[in-house]
Amino acid sequence: LSFHPAAGQSNLHSVSEIGADTEEGLYESSHPPEAPAEGGSDDSGLTDVQVEKLREKFGYNEVTAKSEPVWLQILKRYAQLTPVILGVTAVFAAAVPEPSGRRDWITFGLLVFLINLVVYCDFFGDRNAKNAMKVVEDLSAPTANVKRNGQWETLKVRLLVPG
Repeated sequence: LSFHPAAGQSNLHSVSEIGADTEEGLYESSHPPEAPAEGGSDDSGLTDVQVEKLREKFGYNEVTAKSEPVWLQILKRYAQLTPVILGVTAVFAAAVPEPSGRRDWITFGLLVFLINLVVYCDFFGDRNAKNAMKVVEDLSAPTANVKRNGQWETLKVRLLVPG
């Protein structure tokens, strides 16, 4: 579709002139041809050489989770807002004497217990959620049908490359 103002002409065509009224023409007009992805891919699929080049560039199709030691995960939870506020409150409960001169060690002990309860409940809840996500991830499709060297093959998802 173009218009040339100098010539006063436009290249407007009806739908029937470009073949869009047929199923084939409609498909072609709604899906313009695209250049093959880097590495080259056409109707025969990727070749083994192209797959190796793409794998060198992009690596395997996997996501690796960064894992921290359990002790570090628990320690980070003590530095969150709620345990810090409870800790400050516990220190004040033990540091400030009552009018009789006695320190409130029972409140201090209960607050320290509450800090540990909050931290460990958070840790175990998070761990259970991560375990549930791992189970769902393991249920996902471990294979895919791909066209390589002109033949359809079933490969592990880890071996897929873009292209």
